Amino acid sequence: MKKSVEQKVESEKLSKTESKRKSLQAKELSSNSSSTPVLGEFQPMTNYEYESEVRKVFEGDKSTEQKQETVINNPFSRMFKGIFGKPKSKEQQEQQKQQREMHENAKKGNPMINHELCEQRYFEDFIIGERFNIPSRTMTDALFAAFQLASGDNHPIHYDVEYCRSRGMPHMLAHGFQVLIQTAAGAGLFPHMVEKSLKAFIEQSSQFLLPVYVGDTVYPSLIVSEMLPNNTTGVLVLRSEVKNQRDELVMIGQLKYLLRKRPLLSV
Repeated sequence: MKKSVEQKVESEKLSKTESKRKSLQAKELSSNSSSTPVLGEFQPMTNYEYESEVRKVFEGDKSTEQKQETVINNPFSRMFKGIFGKPKSKEQQEQQKQQREMHENAKKGNPMINHELCEQRYFEDFIIGERFNIPSRTMTDALFAAFQLASGDNHPIHYDVEYCRSRGMPHMLAHGFQVLIQTAAGAGLFPHMVEKSLKAFIEQSSQFLLPVYVGDTVYPSLIVSEMLPNNTTGVLVLRSEVKNQRDELVMIGQLKYLLRKRPLLSV
């Protein structure tokens, strides 16, 4: 007897649900009858409509608190909320505006955005005799090994200490190019000064005056020795010098850079 009552109650619930669903469908059909789309015509949904449909799938008929809890706990709902979320707050809009301004400033060459290390200079801003020192460096075994790896040079005079000692040298002899690269301008401030004006590094030459061995410390410098102007550019000639810990010149050379002249201000 009890089971039959329960079945009766359950069937009544189902019939009410079914009738409610049919009445909603009838209302929807009547409301859409005046604007029935043509067969094959595409009717795109707005972002709001799309989000609403997604929320219905995941939330169903629940109270406001239950819906909020579902949105928080359901990863798919969170995903769609992120894509089609509520309009941005004033704070979010302001933050987005600032980001756009920063991006535009970066494209225009804002020095704070580009993180320049020093004031920019053009060809005519340099002076003959001006010196740019490069940080000193002690020639360690590790530097010899790194140079061998980068250059491919494997002659024992540069990497076999016993070979060198058997020939009267105190230690391994540095390759000439290993000394030369100590004058790479990028190790100092010069290239940071010409980020906007540098067009090309066009020439290099060097002379090796004294040997450099493991344990020696070198002190490189670049000195403006000549300035060759053109119409809108100029060639800046730098004399390169490398001294050892005894203040002896072990290498001299020359570097040439093609630089832009300062742009003319439009009247």
